[in-house]
Amino acid sequence: MSELATNKISPVTGTTVTLGDSGDTFTIPSGVNITNSGTATGFGGGKVVQVVNTQDSTKTTGTTVQVFDDTIPTSSEGVVYSALDTAITAAHASNLLLIDVIVQSSNTGNNSGMMLTLFKDSGSAAIASATDFTSVGTAYIQTVLRHYVAAGDTSAHTYKVRIGSYQSGTTTINGASGGRIHGGIGLSSMTITEISA
Repeated sequence: MSELATNKISPVTGTTVTLGDSGDTFTIPSGVNITNSGTATGFGGGKVVQVVNTQDSTKTTGTTVQVFDDTIPTSSEGVVYSALDTAITAAHASNLLLIDVIVQSSNTGNNSGMMLTLFKDSGSAAIASATDFTSVGTAYIQTVLRHYVAAGDTSAHTYKVRIGSYQSGTTTINGASGGRIHGGIGLSSMTITEISA
């Protein structure tokens, strides 16, 4: 067996280097590390590239209602929850982003639906929404939103949420009736997972 020892392999012409021929096998021994500082393609998709998570337990209150109808919610509806703003820079434009949001909240109105809306950057129209319902005023409920979208580019983007009821009253995030619940361990969160295409 012959051995090639070198610090760098570069193409004689052009920008492409081909290793072996169809049917050849290259074995990477145990303990060898491969560092990729560029873009890896052709290895199959569905693998986690990165995970970004934001958690918050701060009690936040507001009275701005959501509109419960057949229109796309806007950034003027519901209580803004900036503590969950989460930024991500995708590694590759064709990768996918799985966005999971969980918000603990309540509203003082009876028969109130808590509506959670997701926004991208400074966009005024929501890109996704989820609704939970309770017939009991001040009930402490968990609203869950899951959104799956193509990254689209490799620029930094920030995802934001708003939550509120279509009933008038006070919305409390991470609490009920304007007060905190469970000593601050009742968390709301946003998790963005980048998945290779």
